[in-house]
Amino acid sequence: MVKVLPNGLKASPVEERSLIASGAAAGLAAAFNAPIAGLLFVVEEVYHHFSRFFWVSTLAASLVANFVSLLMFGLTPVLDMPDHIPQMRLDQYWIYLVMGLVLGISGYLYQKAVLNVGLVYDWIGHRIHLDRAYYPVLAFYPYYSNRSLFTPYSRRRKSVNPLFDGAKLYIPSFTGFSLSSALYGQ
Repeated sequence: MVKVLPNGLKASPVEERSLIASGAAAGLAAAFNAPIAGLLFVVEEVYHHFSRFFWVSTLAASLVANFVSLLMFGLTPVLDMPDHIPQMRLDQYWIYLVMGLVLGISGYLYQKAVLNVGLVYDWIGHRIHLDRAYYPVLAFYPYYSNRSLFTPYSRRRKSVNPLFDGAKLYIPSFTGFSLSSALYGQ
């Protein structure tokens, strides 16, 4: 939108940069209900030197965006926490330790998978004699190879093992993990 608008207005390059900076500040102000933070972000990170023209236009855009978002969405946060959250007892804090350990290991494995997916593509491509241009097709193979995920529940064969049914809950998340890490490499 910001790249199309200056062309329609026949704006100069300075005005185009001002519109981009104002749009960034307005988006930040509307998203976080912080118009001054939007202004400071643009002055510090986007437009690296202080200019009164940019400062005034960015401040105006962030104030207007904040006002419009408050009118449309109100003052209630989107992720509003309930007022009465029960407190955890001291003997329940081990859950945080286990969860931190599991999530930390998962994050490490995800990082390794994302950074090394190119090696996996090269290995598979070499084994099946596939050109590098077709490697993205390999990313979708796990998604389409398991058709049982996409058939209606009433038409699926009923399993006699309840553990297998519980494991099926993790297959979509594993598929998402494999797709996101596989597509990152291409």
